[in-house]
Amino acid sequence: MTTRELIADDAELWHAATHHPFLDAVRNGTLDPAAFSRWLVQDHHFALALTRAEGRYLANAPRRDLELLGQGIQAMVAELAWFERNAAERGLDLATPLHPTVRAYVDCLHAAIAALLARGEALVDAVREAKDFISRAIAGAPGVGRGHGPVDHSA
Repeated sequence: MTTRELIADDAELWHAATHHPFLDAVRNGTLDPAAFSRWLVQDHHFALALTRAEGRYLANAPRRDLELLGQGIQAMVAELAWFERNAAERGLDLATPLHPTVRAYVDCLHAAIAALLARGEALVDAVREAKDFISRAIAGAPGVGRGHGPVDHSA
C-alpha cells in the first residue's frame, strides 16, 4: 500500500484530519502570530516523535508495510524541515520543553499503537485505529475542572 492509496482509501478521514479550522488558519496565515509560534514549537515536538516512532516501526515491519512507512518517514522529514525553517525565521527555540498536553498525546498515541500491534493488528491499521481512538477520547472528555483535563479512556 502506498501513501496515495491510503489517502484515497480514506479520503473523507484524510480531509477531516487536514482541514480543521485551526489548520486552515495555519495554512492561510490568519492564525494569531503568538498562537502560531506556540503551535509551531509544540507540533515540531510531536512531528519529531512521530517520525522516530515510524522509524522504530519500520525496523520490524512486514514487507507489505515497508513502502508506506518509508513514504511516511520521507513526508515527516520534509515536514520537520518546514518547521525548522519557520522556527528559524521567527527566532523560535525548538528545544523549548514539551507542553504536558503534547507529551500526554504522544505517549497515548504510542501506547495505543503498541497495544494494537501486540493484539496482532497490521501496522497501518494499528496507526489508523490508534488515531481514531485518541480522537474519540478527546471528543468524549468529561470536561472536569478548568483547562486541559482527562480524556475518555473508554472510547
